[in-house]
Amino acid sequence: MSSTEKVVIVTGGNGGIGFATGNEFLGNDYQVILADTADNIEIKKTGISYFSCNLNDLGALESLFRFCKEKFGRLDVLITAHGVHNSVKCIDATESDFDIVMNTNFKSIFFCCREALKLMDKGIIINIGSSVGIAADKDAPVYSASKAALHQLTKCLAQEYGRRIRVNAIAPGPIETPLLRRAFNNDPVTMEAVRKMNVRGIAQPEEVAKMIFFMASDTCQFMNGSIVPFDGGESITYSGEPPK
Repeated sequence: MSSTEKVVIVTGGNGGIGFATGNEFLGNDYQVILADTADNIEIKKTGISYFSCNLNDLGALESLFRFCKEKFGRLDVLITAHGVHNSVKCIDATESDFDIVMNTNFKSIFFCCREALKLMDKGIIINIGSSVGIAADKDAPVYSASKAALHQLTKCLAQEYGRRIRVNAIAPGPIETPLLRRAFNNDPVTMEAVRKMNVRGIAQPEEVAKMIFFMASDTCQFMNGSIVPFDGGESITYSGEPPK
């Protein structure tokens, strides 16, 4: 099958890793659906299909996959690139702090995977985890736990469905995205401290996108249930966030 006949859904497509990944697949002749919460003018200029929805709303999430089925009749690749971050210590966390992170970073991705599994005959799911799902982040325990849970979900799905659908996760470290900048209050001093702390500094979203496309390629047909660190060494050296 040529790539022009293949269809990919990328969640969190408005910016950062999601938008870069959509463009990477588009540049390799995939039919691309980007899903996120609000319209993006730049996406409309690319020719990519865009689906506006709140992925924390199960009904809206299900509509995304119905849209894919009605428009293309198939789904070959799912990339779950949406997520939120907070740096609330356990002792200070509210129920709302916990719910927004776990609902977005784990629950909604669980149900995205469910819908993809129902739609795919054969295919590939790549979840976007995090280096701090491997190395704990004492400064963001809910976020860290949500990504660790996502890694474990990836392995569970790979166990059950791996004969027809490869399920893997990539675990990025610090990437130059709006999510990272918000995590550090858009403070350039803190961002520079992060850059110096990590062995390989801060990567660009396009670098992650190329790795995701590689993981979805036929070259990686034997990869299943893997959590792939792409973090410049953060998961082997991480000691917490720099002072703000």
